[in-house]
Amino acid sequence: MKITGGVLTIVLIALFSFSDVNYVAAEREDECEGAQLDQMCTMDMNPVCGSDFVTYENSCVFCRKWATNKELYIMARTKCWD
Repeated sequence: MKITGGVLTIVLIALFSFSDVNYVAAEREDECEGAQLDQMCTMDMNPVCGSDFVTYENSCVFCRKWATNKELYIMARTKCWD
């Protein structure tokens, strides 16, 4: 059982190490501090994947959602996985 856990850990580390996705640490984003639900956002496409597994057009759009749910965080600075 202990060997299986070690192998699984190595596989997961390798998977994330060789991925081309820019992962963001699972923490609250300082960029959202002071975000307002009604703030205007540009429509530029710099997708971010939220912890709710929703792809947001950019971090500004994510921050508007974050203003209603402070538990959200950005998981990846890319589209969410299918």
